[in-house]
Amino acid sequence: MNTNSIAIAPEKMMPRRIWTAALLVTAFAISGCQQESESEAPPGQTAPEISGSGVDGKSIRLSEFKGKVVLVDFWATWCGPCVREIPHERDMLNKFKGRPFAILGVSVDKREDLQRFLASDNLPWPNILDEGHKIASNWKVESYPTFVLIDHQGNIRQRWIGGGKSSKIEAAVAKLVDEAEGKK
Repeated sequence: MNTNSIAIAPEKMMPRRIWTAALLVTAFAISGCQQESESEAPPGQTAPEISGSGVDGKSIRLSEFKGKVVLVDFWATWCGPCVREIPHERDMLNKFKGRPFAILGVSVDKREDLQRFLASDNLPWPNILDEGHKIASNWKVESYPTFVLIDHQGNIRQRWIGGGKSSKIEAAVAKLVDEAEGKK
């Protein structure tokens, strides 16, 4: 008999398994629904068109924002880090008001969930409903939130995955807005 190992009866392992599962669920909840990363898209890559409709059924297209710097926000109402970014996005929209900047949300929620959320927290930027995740898939979005920054010429300039990057995003937006206004 090996005295260095401890045998645990199967009936006593169940609480340990529950405890381990609870720890894993808690860790996921704390970290959010994303993998942390940041990457630049290849310079000059043209952003693919995004088209869809909002919860009101009105058509929305990325190309409607031609000439503006656009922050595309892939998000969901069930994603804590996504919802925590909303105040920062509001601040950015106010900071760049009257300048060539727009935010376009792409929500992977069910229509009724997004409607309910927007009824209580009306966002001042358009949100395309992507229930089937077709747009997110086309843009290779696997985690939420994912932010994609597009310059005024329609080229993808940068991509951020995960929350808590508002200061980096705002600095990149400011640089591109100055470029769009010819201030470079």
